[in-house]
Amino acid sequence: MHQPLEVLGDSFIEKYAHGSDDTVYAYNYIAKQFVKLMTARGKKTPAELEESDILAFDRFLESEGNSKNTRATRYGYIRRFLRHCGLNPGRADDQDEASGVVSSAVHNKLKAKPLLRPESYNNSDLQKLYALSSERHRLIWRTFRMLGLRDEELAYALWDDIDWERRQWLVRFKPAGTYLWDPTLAWRSKDCEERDIPIADVLYEELKAWRAKYPKNVLVFPTSGGQADIKLLKALKSDWRKAGLNCNHCKGCLDKKEECSKAKLKTFRSTYLTTMLRHIDLRSVQALSLHMYISTTQRYLAPASEAVLPNAANAAFGPKA
Repeated sequence: MHQPLEVLGDSFIEKYAHGSDDTVYAYNYIAKQFVKLMTARGKKTPAELEESDILAFDRFLESEGNSKNTRATRYGYIRRFLRHCGLNPGRADDQDEASGVVSSAVHNKLKAKPLLRPESYNNSDLQKLYALSSERHRLIWRTFRMLGLRDEELAYALWDDIDWERRQWLVRFKPAGTYLWDPTLAWRSKDCEERDIPIADVLYEELKAWRAKYPKNVLVFPTSGGQADIKLLKALKSDWRKAGLNCNHCKGCLDKKEECSKAKLKTFRSTYLTTMLRHIDLRSVQALSLHMYISTTQRYLAPASEAVLPNAANAAFGPKA
């Protein structure tokens, strides 16, 4: 706890800033900005940190335009950084709460996320996106759309992960030695989840054609250097803008002119799960997502559109109702 925060920030980034573009950015941003703010507040070592410092960082994030949902997520990164520094972050169920940096009341306040309406893509926007994307990107967006994969699950996927006979995409743990560019790299999906996802016929044929075009590739969608593409979010935002889909009023559109907040990889997952719910039961959708709790799956499910609801009401309450 006597090492300088600046040194601990660097080692925190080195240890955790790996994987998707989002993950790398999040760990770098949190470590650098937190240490910078603490330095400005005269705090140089972990032993000097107090609850007021954590609250100050939350206010800083708010001043930077971060939503409550984003701030709650980044509070989780701060807790990991505090542990990295040898501190007890403190939380509601700590037996010795007094030894923690953050009290139960403040912890509950900072971790709370608003119940946001789930987002999903409409078919019209997706068709515009496909039309203005490269062949590679088009197939990547369609694979996200029809399989509900997380970004790293697609980036690190091997052709061996496709069961061509059963027409299933297999999300599997990858031991060290799997990836030639880094023999020490092992990969697991979130929460070490493994699952089998059925591949729709239309996507199956497109993947077969892609495989025939690039028979020597080990990864399904490698970079030109043969590595996992961890910059798919950046590519999506670029294609989204080229397709004329930017909303032109969110912070990303106004500040950076090209990073619309509507363009998110996880929205493909929400769209996939919502679509599957129209055809199978909720418990089966949970199994496809491999969420531990149905309540987690429900957070990804967008309600039916206003165009669909009148027909549903008429079908439910006909003349004999």
